[in-house]
Amino acid sequence: MEKLALILVTTVAGAGIGFLIPFIVDKIIIYKCGKTGKPLPKYGYSYLGRAIIIVISAALAALCADCVPPIQIIFYVLFATAAIIGTIIDNKLQIIPNELVLALLAVGLIYRLLVSDFKGLLDSLIALLIVFAIFALAAAATKFISKNIGVGAGDMKLAAVAAFIVSLSGMFYFLIGLAVSIGIYCIGGLILKTLTPKSTFPMCGYIMAGFLIALYIPYFVK
Repeated sequence: MEKLALILVTTVAGAGIGFLIPFIVDKIIIYKCGKTGKPLPKYGYSYLGRAIIIVISAALAALCADCVPPIQIIFYVLFATAAIIGTIIDNKLQIIPNELVLALLAVGLIYRLLVSDFKGLLDSLIALLIVFAIFALAAAATKFISKNIGVGAGDMKLAAVAAFIVSLSGMFYFLIGLAVSIGIYCIGGLILKTLTPKSTFPMCGYIMAGFLIALYIPYFVK
């Protein structure tokens, strides 16, 4: 009964956060455009789009309340919120705000201190360096082959922070989740002819998909 109540409360909180996310995104986009001098992009949210954001936010909150230790729930909700916000901003503005990455790192550091010891922090640092190196090599290879970096600095920083949070134990799941989500998108895009082999696309959503998969999957493969 207590767990059911926790799931219900967390789900409602997740839905409330999902309702607020479009307003938060708007504020961040206005701030970033004002800071960088970029023109404000033309976009809006349909009722369906807003409903989808609320449902995704509520579902991720419910999932963490069901499987994550209670003391960690707030962190998982914050991680999911950052994932949704970052994905929307990257799709609207084609940037991953440094402020979002730094906020995720700060929350992630507190989370790692909560769930691990010094060795765990060392494992997190190693995972960060490995993933950053992988992304840097991917950027260099893409630049050499197509003369286009493809992987931006924001992508590398976000992926490195995600790897730090999931640590070495979750790094494999993170990379597999990232690869699978990109693969599904690319195969679908090529089949539907919405992508070409030289197309580029915002990476935040796929990095965050791998990140969330790495966070949740250990609770389902015990």
